[in-house]
Amino acid sequence: MFLRGPITDSADMHTQETGAGSGLTRAVWLVALMGVGVVLYFAQDVLIPVAMAVFLALLLTPAVDLLQRWGLRRGFAVAVVM
Repeated sequence: MFLRGPITDSADMHTQETGAGSGLTRAVWLVALMGVGVVLYFAQDVLIPVAMAVFLALLLTPAVDLLQRWGLRRGFAVAVVM
């Protein structure tokens, strides 16, 4: 009876409102991603040795645990494995 215009879906209204902002959102994400890349590039002198240490610790832990089960103290088992 009292039609004032076409009936629109709320999802359509949401995409119309955020259509211009999506370009800004992508730009912000791009700048943030570039910032993370720059931080990782300049921190590689520290991060690479730390990553290697973590990798070796995970790799050698089963051998140390085995020696510890055989009765060696943990510090001595670590020295033997290294």
